[in-house]
Amino acid sequence: MVRLKDSKRLYFPHIEGLRAVAALLVAVYHIYLGRVSGGVDVFFVVSGFLITLSLLHKIDDAGRLQWKDFLSGLAMRLLPAAGLVLILVVVLTFLFLPEARYFETFREVLASFLYVENWQLAIQAVDYLERENAQSPVQHFWAMSVQGQFYVIAVCVFIAALQIARWASRGLVPALAATYAAIVVVSLAYSIYQTHFGNQVWAYYDTFARVWEFCLGGVFGLAVHHRRNLALPAVLGWIGLVVVMLVGMIFQVGSVFPGAAALVPTLAAVLVLFGGRSDAWWSVGRVLGSPAFLSLGAVSYGIYLLHWPLLVVYREWAQVTTVGLIPGLVIILVSVAGAYAMRRWVELPFLEMRKKGLGMRRKAIAALATPLLLGFIGVFAWQALPTEEVPIEVADFPGARALDGSASWRVDREPGDFIPDLRTARRDVPRPSREGCHARLNTDEAVWCAYGETDVPERTVAIVGGSHSAQWFPALENIAHRHGWRILHSTWSMCRFEVPSRLSNTNGGQRCDTLMDAAMRFLTEEARPDLVFTTANAAAETRPPDRFITPWEALAETGIRVAAIRDNPWMRERVPECLSRSPADLTECGAPREEVLAGEFDASRAPSNVRLIDLSNYLCNEEMCPPIIGGTLVYSDRHHLTSAYVLSLEEQLESRLLAIMEEQEPREQRRIAGLRTPSADDRRGRPRIDNEVQREIERLWAAEFPPSGSSIEQRIPAVLECGPAGSAPPFTRKMEIQVAGDQLIAVSGDWEQRRSNFDAWRGWVDGSEIRFRGHYQTGDYPVRTVSLQGSYEEGELEVHGTRGPRDCTLRASTV
Repeated sequence: MVRLKDSKRLYFPHIEGLRAVAALLVAVYHIYLGRVSGGVDVFFVVSGFLITLSLLHKIDDAGRLQWKDFLSGLAMRLLPAAGLVLILVVVLTFLFLPEARYFETFREVLASFLYVENWQLAIQAVDYLERENAQSPVQHFWAMSVQGQFYVIAVCVFIAALQIARWASRGLVPALAATYAAIVVVSLAYSIYQTHFGNQVWAYYDTFARVWEFCLGGVFGLAVHHRRNLALPAVLGWIGLVVVMLVGMIFQVGSVFPGAAALVPTLAAVLVLFGGRSDAWWSVGRVLGSPAFLSLGAVSYGIYLLHWPLLVVYREWAQVTTVGLIPGLVIILVSVAGAYAMRRWVELPFLEMRKKGLGMRRKAIAALATPLLLGFIGVFAWQALPTEEVPIEVADFPGARALDGSASWRVDREPGDFIPDLRTARRDVPRPSREGCHARLNTDEAVWCAYGETDVPERTVAIVGGSHSAQWFPALENIAHRHGWRILHSTWSMCRFEVPSRLSNTNGGQRCDTLMDAAMRFLTEEARPDLVFTTANAAAETRPPDRFITPWEALAETGIRVAAIRDNPWMRERVPECLSRSPADLTECGAPREEVLAGEFDASRAPSNVRLIDLSNYLCNEEMCPPIIGGTLVYSDRHHLTSAYVLSLEEQLESRLLAIMEEQEPREQRRIAGLRTPSADDRRGRPRIDNEVQREIERLWAAEFPPSGSSIEQRIPAVLECGPAGSAPPFTRKMEIQVAGDQLIAVSGDWEQRRSNFDAWRGWVDGSEIRFRGHYQTGDYPVRTVSLQGSYEEGELEVHGTRGPRDCTLRASTV
């Protein structure tokens, strides 16, 4: 049987004061200094210390751990306040945050409630596009998530140690001490490696890079359990407190933790814990254990929970990035007052309920957690699920198609209807980003994916570089399908097609150089594509920098041409959020051209194998770079183009690429092993066809056109006029009718492959009567049915009917 020397609870009043100091440090550093304090690391050590002592107390006389009682007690202690704050965040989000931030915020609210917010932030941190998100009002819940996960780890450690102690007929404390010490060594080593040689941003949120801090506190908890009068000299306690308060000034905690530097606040917290137990009248324990600090310590949890959402909402409401003295004090005072109110009316009633037994606790937790979980899932699903699909016609939202290539066009001050909507704009990312063909920040291994005509390609185009190369993929894929080209795609977060990387002498620069070395070997030795597509510059640069020219010259040596596209403007703020705040005037969210796209682009220093593509006049007129052009949202964040706007530039991009291709004969199209070939069915913008429609299409086109033994006799230009559909206005478009005997087809777009934006109708002539049956698709919407009939008399054709939800008329004349 496992027996403990003494089951009497230990009490350390100055720990409450240390908690208060840590909570206020976190708030002050966040509010006034805009940086991280290291106070969270103090919380972790204190939590490990106290949880270890609490678990020791939960071992009954039979040597069994009452883990259900322990975890239910924690839930009753933590869940009510956390749930209330998350509800408050949802309300404040609706009241003060831009609509464009709803999805990310509600996703993180749900992650916070499920105690996985640290992993959500870690995933976002290694996704370059997600890193563009604004700080969410629940971002601080990452620490609560790590702490909650440690509680489960601690229970597992205790259960394992109890079993080991029984098998070895040894005491529990030595088994626990050995286990904790092993975790400290392994986790700290992993933390140091990830922070200094791996991915620091991931490590910051990684539970396994943080668990050593809890276990360090646990080791000292076991020490004080074994030797109850354990204390350090009072002076060490004061030194520890000073270090705790200055850590955030000594270190850039957000960029160097949780590696070796995190030993400073954690060991300083240990000094406070044991230096505060000194009997000296001037010990730090006398101050931190005073009534004022005890009172603040009791509400430190609430202060931590409340200060951050209030800060985020204030910054958004006041449109500031720094907080003044008075507003900062108001945020702190409101956080403290709110924490006391939560303690009095939320936390204490639930703590009283803990005394009523395990069964009552379970009922209370279920009654609290179930509606909260369903509610948070509901608000997230409301944002995450697709909206009702309304047919979108290119004529209604032409984007760049409305421009002629000059810079003399006018900016509409009022936006009107536009696509994509603000709710989904941030998720409008190119297909390779969703399919693992865009290297995230936590890897230096590039994946090459093949798209387009992968079997017998006419040409091969390699898309390389950063996210500003990847954003052009939707248009390039459509162009490749039309011309039988193969696309080789490999792009990388935070890295460009440059040598050396602008991030040289950093971990990020080493990663970029590794990716570039591998890419150059692949391009020059294995793939040898007809064309490399990449960016010509970054942001407002007016000529290609030397680090871009270097790899272009290396490609020239193997005869590989380069299509270098001038970078798009980088706006002053995230455009969807700006439009959420200022929907009435587009100029508020645009930027002066001279500020973000100054001057003509000088490519004179580029080697002879490089051709510049400059579409700047489709992004800015002479004075302004607006956020919406031709009813299409241009930017998904501050500097990435939406896929919808890229697709509207498809014709312009295609004409320039064809001109480049015509300068050189096709190269040998090599077979390349190891390429990832994502399914064509996964392509965003593909026709989505249900089984019944698919069978109808197969029946309709079972007979070839023109019929065997005949040829197309006429190609007749026609005009299609369609009425409104819901809020979508009417439109007029040109089509072509092809005639072969008594059969006709009316077609437009990429009708042969039935890809996005096509019409393919089959027609039959019976005397003077004509009927058409077919299908069409616009954008990413499902394939829909067309049915029209009418007459052909005296050279005039006119048919009426429906095209999806619209009433339409097709007219043509052969006179």
